[in-house]
Amino acid sequence: GLSYSVDNTVPTATITLSDNRLATGETAEVTITFSERVTGFELEDLAAGNGTLSNLRANADARTWTATLTPTATG
Repeated sequence: GLSYSVDNTVPTATITLSDNRLATGETAEVTITFSERVTGFELEDLAAGNGTLSNLRANADARTWTATLTPTATG
């Protein structure tokens, strides 16, 4: 007979910043590392307080994603 399994475990994510003390006009790389491969991840899935995110891209493994954070104020 036909046998299959369903993965219903939600992936976890770790988010790190290359620099957490930015001044206006500076940028930092944001790295999002998932516990498993993800697809369909978009900038609209993220929210950044005191800044904007751009240039979201996946590494070849689709587990590690990177974006650019541009602060709207120093802090």
